[in-house]
Amino acid sequence: MEKLDHNIMFEDCKHPDGDKNQKNFLRRIQTEQNDFLGRIITGDETWVYSWDPETKRQSAEWRDFDEPRPEKVRRKQGALKVMHMIFFDMNGVILR
Repeated sequence: MEKLDHNIMFEDCKHPDGDKNQKNFLRRIQTEQNDFLGRIITGDETWVYSWDPETKRQSAEWRDFDEPRPEKVRRKQGALKVMHMIFFDMNGVILR
């Protein structure tokens, strides 16, 4: 399944036939109703990180002037994120 490019979708709307396509789409919704809508599949994606980076405020610690600064461990972020994709139609989720 290829990823949809929103810019291409918007370009279709600007295309001279874009208005005709939109009217055709609306006509099919009115005449076919649930049969037509039931064939539409859409999806969404998001990146989920397996770590929660602290803000500067959260990592602040009280210390005396003569105390050394605490060492901070830096995590390698590259391998710690996962993309979640979900696809659904009018009846609900069809693929996670």
